[in-house]
Amino acid sequence: MVKELARKSEALVSDKQAATEASREAEHRCEKLAEQLRDAETALAETQTALDRKVKHEAAAVALAAERAAETAENDRQWGEHMQSATARFEAAMEEAEK
Repeated sequence: MVKELARKSEALVSDKQAATEASREAEHRCEKLAEQLRDAETALAETQTALDRKVKHEAAAVALAAERAAETAENDRQWGEHMQSATARFEAAMEEAEK
C-alpha cells in the first residue's frame, strides 16, 4: 500500500511537472502571439497613416486641377468676350468703310 501511494505520488508529481511545462509553453506561445498582434497593429496603423497621406495628397491634386480648370474656363470666357467685341468693332468698321 505504501508503494502504491508512493507510485501515485510520483505520478502526480510527474503530472504536475508536465502540466507546469505545458503551462509555460502555452504562456510562451501567448507572449509570441501578443507580440505578433502588436506588430500587426503597428503595421496597420502605419498603413492607415500612409493611406491617409495619400488620400490627402490626391485630394489636393484634384483640388488644384479643379482650380486650374476653373481658371482656364474663366480665361476662355474672357477671351471669347474679347473676340466678340473685336469682331463687333471690326464689322462696325467694315460697315463704316462701305458707306
